[in-house]
Amino acid sequence: MGLSDIISRLSSSASQPPSDFFIKPENTDNPQRLATPFKSNEHYFMLQINEMFLSQDRQWFNKIMPLVYTSTEFKYKGIEDKITTPFVVGPSLLSTQIKDHARDMIFRDTSVAGWHPYRGEKIAFTVLLCKTTTDNLLLNTLGIIEKVSGIFSANVSALVSKVVDISKVVVDGLNGIFNSRDVEGLALLRREFDSTKSGGFYPGYYLLLNKTIDENEQQKFFVKDNRLYYGNDLNTSKPYREEDYVLISIEQSKTRNDYSSFPFYKMYDTALEMASKRPLDDEKKQEISNQLLAMSAAMSQSPDMVEEQAMAIGDEAYEKIKRMVDKNYKLGGAPAAQGANSEFWNRMSQKIKAL
Repeated sequence: MGLSDIISRLSSSASQPPSDFFIKPENTDNPQRLATPFKSNEHYFMLQINEMFLSQDRQWFNKIMPLVYTSTEFKYKGIEDKITTPFVVGPSLLSTQIKDHARDMIFRDTSVAGWHPYRGEKIAFTVLLCKTTTDNLLLNTLGIIEKVSGIFSANVSALVSKVVDISKVVVDGLNGIFNSRDVEGLALLRREFDSTKSGGFYPGYYLLLNKTIDENEQQKFFVKDNRLYYGNDLNTSKPYREEDYVLISIEQSKTRNDYSSFPFYKMYDTALEMASKRPLDDEKKQEISNQLLAMSAAMSQSPDMVEEQAMAIGDEAYEKIKRMVDKNYKLGGAPAAQGANSEFWNRMSQKIKAL
């Protein structure tokens, strides 16, 4: 039985023991943060495992090991079909946690997808909780697959030409392990969203609980500081430690702070270094302009940036270098009023050429 068979069986089972459900915003300590729907080309999204609790009552780590498989399907700028980014939480990520917790194990705060710009259309994520044997050969194989899947937590642009091939390596590797019957699927959470349909696409928390509960009991689960609590109300609730669970969140932001690792930022670093050195002659000034023009063009087309933040970064980069160049040269032209996005990049080019 392969990975797709296990997902299909768990998703179609009418008597599936585990529960999976959405935790309402009013059951969290910051409902306002979850109230804004995702808008195409305006927001970034991230899928995060906030907390995974595994009780020693199941003999985790003695006879069996946990394995969490996640996949995220979304539209990526420049690629016709949706891409799928798999991620595996296995022995490598869990090893330090196992040492630190003699009885139960708590695994926290791991990004499994993103940040990625939301480009509209449908988006889906899958979370599968499994148990595996503690066979050394199996664990070594899982460790390799886990490391390969980990590259998807970085920006996708550097991998875009190979993303389908790498995804296939991860899924094929997991299929081989699942076919060995040494891995058993325990619980499945899958959600699909479409911002154009009723209900839209919002940030929020989802719980995969290895226990059957009704809707009334679901209302007794709360989230505080990205941790799972249980009780009659938010203020008096206590950390939940009764059953195995995985708490997942869809995070939303209008900015990301890791863009300094993107290819276009190297052009800014080069321009900044040139502008900081003296003497600054006409030839160097032209080279600085060329670097900024290339950066501006790259940012306007970047699949890993939303337009508003790209424009803000462009303005900031220009102003910083302008101040340095202004020590020797007078820059012409006052900034034009903000208009359409495409006009912004044309104006930016004109400003840079005036260096």
